[in-house]
Amino acid sequence: MPRTVTLRLPDKTYKQVKTAALSENRSIANYIETHLLEHLFESDFVDDIEMSSYARDPKFRKTIESAQADIKKKKYKIVA
Repeated sequence: MPRTVTLRLPDKTYKQVKTAALSENRSIANYIETHLLEHLFESDFVDDIEMSSYARDPKFRKTIESAQADIKKKKYKIVA
């Protein structure tokens, strides 16, 4: 069920959000929700630079290879 959230913004920020929402033909609420979800989604993933540093780490690679082997053997549990 959707929840209503009250958000206090400085006038300058509100004007920026309103202008951006209008430029995307969205309501202010929809604009904030869309961009908040984008931010949350992106923060759950590792960027390419960080991932390349992991890929060079032998311990990390061994862990990934072990996990992939377990997946092939169907040795995993899905947690909801």
